[in-house]
Amino acid sequence: MSRSTTSFRLSRAEAKLIRIGLLRATSGHCLWNARGRIDEGEYSAEHLAIVLRVIVTATGSFPTTGCFTAESRRVRLDPFELAACLLAVPTAEMMVRHGHTQAWLPNHKDATRRLLVKLERLRKRAKRAFIRVRGPATFTEASQRWQGFVRFARVYFLFCGCNRPRLPGGGSEALRKPLVQEWILYFREELPASGIRVPGDQELRDLVRRALRSARRFTADMGLMTVRENGEFIRDRIKKFVTDRCRNRIEDGRRNDPKRL
Repeated sequence: MSRSTTSFRLSRAEAKLIRIGLLRATSGHCLWNARGRIDEGEYSAEHLAIVLRVIVTATGSFPTTGCFTAESRRVRLDPFELAACLLAVPTAEMMVRHGHTQAWLPNHKDATRRLLVKLERLRKRAKRAFIRVRGPATFTEASQRWQGFVRFARVYFLFCGCNRPRLPGGGSEALRKPLVQEWILYFREELPASGIRVPGDQELRDLVRRALRSARRFTADMGLMTVRENGEFIRDRIKKFVTDRCRNRIEDGRRNDPKRL
């Protein structure tokens, strides 16, 4: 039995809260596959396997004792399996609150809050055990990969069926931040190759955001398939937006240079 895990008792009610949220993630994964697997994030089959493992080992059928099913059982999870539970519980509560699944507890909000406190305490304990066994560097690397998967899952898997706002940290903002950073890295490499000085960090970030807003306005009346088919044209539009403004800034600076007067 791994020493990088922590052991605790999980009740049937708690297991159901976790299970419904995790099943939402797996059904979201199936829909994502059916739509053509748009890889705009940190998808990882390894981390989806963690979700599936928790569904089976922690939230599956509880043992039967005589005519009755046990009300709790002891489980052993590592910090990332517990993190999957922490991701699942608010999803289940959201589904109850939005009416996508029938309420089965007197107060789902309080039950969710209590379970989240319990799981976070256990996750920290499992984290300490993981670090003792495998070292802090291994945990940091694994944690960064997991967080990338969580951001991806919130955008693509844990959507709300009634189009209400997604979970905190999800939605368009979770996708926009890495997209902006990707374009910033692109321009830092490509602008010098074109003989253009790279603007300061904040100025470049603002230009990239303006370019993305311009592209969204341009594609607002297009259908999804049209946008996909013209992806290269739209990317060229973003490149031109930023490059032209950087060139104009240089030209304006030269015209205003007192040494040239």
